[in-house]
Formats: sequence, C-alpha cells, structure tokens
Amino acid sequence: MAEHPYTFPLDDFQTRAINAIGREENVLVTAKTGSGKTLVGEYQIWHSLKKGKRVFYTTPIKSLSNQKFHDLKQMYPSVGIMTGDIKFAPQSDIVVLTTEILRNLLYKQGSSTESLGITASLSLDDVDAIVVKCGKSASFSYLLPFDLCCSPQPSTTLNPFRNGLLNSKVFQ
Repeated sequence: MAEHPYTFPLDDFQTRAINAIGREENVLVTAKTGSGKTLVGEYQIWHSLKKGKRVFYTTPIKSLSNQKFHDLKQMYPSVGIMTGDIKFAPQSDIVVLTTEILRNLLYKQGSSTESLGITASLSLDDVDAIVVKCGKSASFSYLLPFDLCCSPQPSTTLNPFRNGLLNSKVFQ
C-alpha cells in the first residue's frame, strides 16, 4: 500500500487509485459528485511534492480555479494561479490554472510564440503531474465528471489519447 497522509479510512476506489499513483501509473477516476474524487487529486499533489516535483491543477472555469487556489494555499506554501485575468506566482510548486491556459501552453511549446503572452513564464520543467478537474461545464464532461491525474509525456502531438496520457488505470 502506498504511503499517504490521511488518518481516516479511504474508500476502495481511493485506495486503488492512490496505490496506482504510488506505482507512477496514470489514473482516471470517475465517480458521482461528492464521492471523494478530489482526494485522489490532492494525493497526487502530495506525492509529487514529496518527490520535489511540481504540479499543475486545472479546472474548467475561473471560479473553480480561484476556489482551488484558496484551498491549496491553506495546505501548501508555494501555490500560484493563472487564469485569463490573474497571473500570480507561475513558478510555484503548485500552479492552479484553467484548462484553457494549459491548452494554450501546450500548443505553444516549441513554437515561435512560446515566449509571448500569459503562458510565457509558465514552464513544464519539473512538472511531475497534471491534475485535471472536469465538471459539468467542461468539454467531455457530458460523459462523466472526472479527475485525471497523469504524468506529462513528451511528444510532438497533443492528442492525449494517442500520447499515453489516457493510457490509464480507471477507478469507479
């Protein structure tokens, strides 16, 4: 069983997801709202920071990014945020950002515009994981609300289904 910081009993899907993350596997968690999916994402943050790595935590809309930034600031000293109108501490150990900002960053990697715009100071260096929080308003969320914890895979294309980002263990 993977080491974790929780002192209360975990649900079976949480335990299996945490163990998979401990084995450095990509994890996709699907479950009903309020069932504890966020705990798996927060474990990924704890796990990555313990290894001295960085984490991007994405949300579909600015209000969720603002809330998660506030929550994570209560838990960790080095948290930044990037949305369409806020850019604060983008080199932090944890960066909370909207999925739009992450998409822009990924599309600009290696391009002539990489050093321009809001994502110019945001680097994927030392990023161990990207935690994607999707909700009812996010694209693809009409399938199922989910949290995705994954290690970025270097590649020349950006299709996560082809690049192994979603070659993941799925827990429900």
